[in-house]
Amino acid sequence: PTALNQLCKKLSGKECGSFNFSLGPDGPFQKLTIQIMDTRNNILFYIKTATSISGQAQIDKESNILTQLKKMKRLSKHVPAPIYTGKVKGVSLLAQSPIVGESSPNSLNHSITEFLEKLVTRDTSPLCDLELWKNTKEHGYNGKHASKLEKVEHELNQLIIPKTIMHGDFASWNMIIEN
Repeated sequence: PTALNQLCKKLSGKECGSFNFSLGPDGPFQKLTIQIMDTRNNILFYIKTATSISGQAQIDKESNILTQLKKMKRLSKHVPAPIYTGKVKGVSLLAQSPIVGESSPNSLNHSITEFLEKLVTRDTSPLCDLELWKNTKEHGYNGKHASKLEKVEHELNQLIIPKTIMHGDFASWNMIIEN
């Protein structure tokens, strides 16, 4: 497509050879991911976008997280670099670099555990401060479940939850090994 070719040239300075499109699972957070390759089939970058408001909010959140993680010295070489984040014709768009390396083995080894150790933080939080809990209350359990949720929150709010850095691209099936 011409618009993608123009965007590719603008973001990478190279001619695009081919594109692969992947439409994520159907639902309110559905995203379109486009893999953009040069004329030799080397991956230049990925573009993520969505048409729903919820999906666009997820794209914006991912853009912010990648930008923050890229600033962390211990993680910067392990996360995709945001090449472009913003809106195009009012639609959220994230262009990110590919991660360099080869697929990891199917078993847990030293390089994987070493990487996972880099994700550990010393942060903790009460349950009610976690974004997951806030989203559950806001979107998942209004109306008839509100009283049950309040009871659970009261009982579990004494828990201090350890936090770690996590991102969908850190899923075990996406991990890579360098060298």
